[in-house]
Amino acid sequence: MSTTLLDRFSSLTIKRFLQLCFFGHLVAFVGVHTRLGAFDWLGHLHGRDFLQFYTAGKIVLDGEATRLYDQDHFIAVEEGVINSEKEWPRYYSLYPPAVGLLASPFALVGFPMAVLLWWAILVGLFALATNELARNVIHAERSLVWWGMFSFQPVVTTFWDGQLSAVWLVAIIFGFTSQSEKRKVKAGLILSLLALKPQLGIGIGVWLILQKDWKTLFWMFVGSLLQQGVVFVILGSGVVQGYFANLEIYSKLQGLYFFDPSYQHSVSGILIDKLGPDFRWSARLIHLGMILIVTGLSYLIIKRTKDFGIRASLGCLLAIVFAPHLLLYDLVLLAPAIVLLTQQAKRPPSLMVVVLGLYLSGMLAFGYQVIGVSLVPVAIVCVVAVLAKQTQPNTR
Repeated sequence: MSTTLLDRFSSLTIKRFLQLCFFGHLVAFVGVHTRLGAFDWLGHLHGRDFLQFYTAGKIVLDGEATRLYDQDHFIAVEEGVINSEKEWPRYYSLYPPAVGLLASPFALVGFPMAVLLWWAILVGLFALATNELARNVIHAERSLVWWGMFSFQPVVTTFWDGQLSAVWLVAIIFGFTSQSEKRKVKAGLILSLLALKPQLGIGIGVWLILQKDWKTLFWMFVGSLLQQGVVFVILGSGVVQGYFANLEIYSKLQGLYFFDPSYQHSVSGILIDKLGPDFRWSARLIHLGMILIVTGLSYLIIKRTKDFGIRASLGCLLAIVFAPHLLLYDLVLLAPAIVLLTQQAKRPPSLMVVVLGLYLSGMLAFGYQVIGVSLVPVAIVCVVAVLAKQTQPNTR
């Protein structure tokens, strides 16, 4: 008897569903963004969050890298870029200086053209990641991976927001496949790209520790240091010092920005938004409790199986669980876990049910505006719990 995901749904039915989602997203995206200039037809900035990367690149290109974390200067440069009477959000300088260095070529052109270039690069990066991921699935389901990736809500949101999530997806997929092929120096250096958004790298570091893969962890650390070295050489020590002095701003993010339930997926972030800033420390303790549960179960699973799909999926989930600041576009990291967990030789119904729940938790994220809270953390705990039960040694 077949044990594939298609036991209950035909591949044609799944493909048609994914195609419907893809073309629906595409029509909406193109329709809203056909307006020329900095703003779309809804009155929002094209690429929204991309402005903060463009601004960082412009400051670096203008030779003022030491002012990259001068928030008043950063906002003043943004206002000079947009130069409009319309209402639009002001962004703060949050990312490591290497992001500003990498973004500086975009500042050679105007903001609208830079957004178009970034969208084109995003398509290429997501295609690169999807092609690598599809190598790990059975041939009959590879087209589903492509349709599924480009119709997945967090991926679509990455384009709307002009975010960097495709970079993290490429780093994790290629890093994990390199690690599984025992190319650990390459794996560590690729995974060090997560230093561009350090909170996503914490869970990956723990994942490597659980496997006792010290070599990959070492080269991931070396790669992170090399990034800082390049910044130090090109931009000078002042910008690095400015970045570390600016780190305290992360503790104030929820006071600086408002995230509705469709965007907020960190356990501590959800609780603080719902219960208020006075609950901050209790929220962090609850988040820590979830981290310990998922990490403990992941350790048991890793001890019991060498299956690449399961281990890689745990890496993706740990990256998400550890992140104290987790928004909708960061959930692109759910995609490899969803794909790889449906590609096991043995696929018990209980696992397929929770994986479907994991998919829906990201795909239907805007439904959280109705219920008022994200279900992503619950879906992740359910998946890890079922995996722990599935991999439990048979004592009979």
